[in-house]
Amino acid sequence: MCTMRTQFFSQKLVTHKVTFAMEHRIVNKIEFDPESHRSRALAKLRSELEKDIARAVEVAKLCGIWELLRLCYLLRLTRISMVVPDIRQNLAHADVAGLQMRDEALKYAIALVAKHGAWKTDPSAINSMKGFENSRVEQLERFARHINAKFEMEALLHIAEPRLQGERDQDCILDLHAGLKDPQRAMQFYYGLRLEKTTQRKKDSHLSTQDLVRQLCNQYLEVIDLFKSETGISIENYCAGLLGIDAALKARGEDAESAMGFYPDGRINPVDRRTFAAMARTMFFTDDELEESVNPEFIGYMHSHPFDNAAASESELRFHYLSRRPFLMGNGFAVLSPDLVFDSVINNTHYTLLESDDSKEKYKKMSAARFIDLIAIAAERGGYEEIDRDVFLKKGKQELGDIDLMLHNERSGHTLLIEGKNHALPLGVYFRTPESIEEHLRQTRAWETKVQRRIDYLKGEAPSYQLTGPWDYVIVTQMPEPLSHLSHLLVLSLDEFEHWITQSPRPDHFQSFYDEFYNPERSSMSASEVDFLREEGFFLASPTND
Repeated sequence: MCTMRTQFFSQKLVTHKVTFAMEHRIVNKIEFDPESHRSRALAKLRSELEKDIARAVEVAKLCGIWELLRLCYLLRLTRISMVVPDIRQNLAHADVAGLQMRDEALKYAIALVAKHGAWKTDPSAINSMKGFENSRVEQLERFARHINAKFEMEALLHIAEPRLQGERDQDCILDLHAGLKDPQRAMQFYYGLRLEKTTQRKKDSHLSTQDLVRQLCNQYLEVIDLFKSETGISIENYCAGLLGIDAALKARGEDAESAMGFYPDGRINPVDRRTFAAMARTMFFTDDELEESVNPEFIGYMHSHPFDNAAASESELRFHYLSRRPFLMGNGFAVLSPDLVFDSVINNTHYTLLESDDSKEKYKKMSAARFIDLIAIAAERGGYEEIDRDVFLKKGKQELGDIDLMLHNERSGHTLLIEGKNHALPLGVYFRTPESIEEHLRQTRAWETKVQRRIDYLKGEAPSYQLTGPWDYVIVTQMPEPLSHLSHLLVLSLDEFEHWITQSPRPDHFQSFYDEFYNPERSSMSASEVDFLREEGFFLASPTND
């Protein structure tokens, strides 16, 4: 996914020139109204974004099967560069960031071609590269990079203080330092950093397909009946299908090696046309070839859960629709990219069960218990053992709810009370839409209220549950929550909790933990590296010393 890249910048940025349609007079310092400039800048950006998407769609319509396969091939090369240790260890911060952003741009470009391209009807097109135009692929990727950069710029415009300049508002200076003086905007900025770092840590935790399938089976073993009723396939056949695709792709890759281009020293040349053609064909399966590799139950699942070109708009494609529906099904064939098929296997299952009215409540109960298990396991690293669960508190006739998990450290005598929140983030929050963050904050404030009520009761006279020795109450969530930045309570994601529990001494305020764990003042890139990424089309903004 793309996130807020501005933490790499100095605290004053300037955008490239763009063409604005609206005339205005340049305001002086006394008259300067940042909110007016923000509204105008956002309106202009959204207008330009719509035009860029429309242009990208027109290019996507011209793309056939080979352009689609070319994009999938480029995604394969990008992923290899990110996960192969011999390559990854030699990459600078800017290189890694560029690969991550290219990954997102390529997935968006693939989604546009999957939705609008002329690739579905003729399976014989794989036999000849006639009509293939790499220039279309290059143009579409440039559009995708630029579109994603504008989505990121929209997030930045909500935080930094903008000042439009020029007779046609063609330049915009973004003063991040001034914007961060507003507590709410600062919260959104630093929350974006948390999301980015969390996402990156998960991407760095690369699992083999076998380990991924094993984890999937273990995680959903308790809800196999729900899995089958919602997906139409047993979890055994589902996992067997994934392993069948993986085995077929690997075998095809080995067979294709002899047809690839090589450097004089014997290494495969990834930019050679022969290498691309050979690798592209490994991702193309006729119906007969698919039946040889994959069980019929999984093939049925693929046909009932394909990428649906009518299900998401061009803007909504950015919200990971391709990861949810990675099977590109044509007329008599399928395009199976390993980097799409195995991209979000576990998350896809999670959301499928969570979004269904029939399975939602039972699945939530099961996954909540499993989440508490994960917290207890993480706490063991800090010397804590589980002593109780689901401890209900009652003050007279007033129900105060339950303490989800109680942990005790025998050595220190300290007790931890845990409120577990295994909630998925709404997409609007994940993509840092200010309105979505505000609405989510209003809802999660209830967590704070309920926990504080229990704390007050446990500290009061004659509580129904007696605690001895020092104790603390912590809220642990599945993903980073905006509430962490505003609550007087300690609200940590499971990822953050795993680090916090091992610290000595442990911070008792989130800001102290945040400053140590995320180190927001550290610059990961130089100004020249940022300029390089801007020139590559990943950024619209660049540092300035003005």
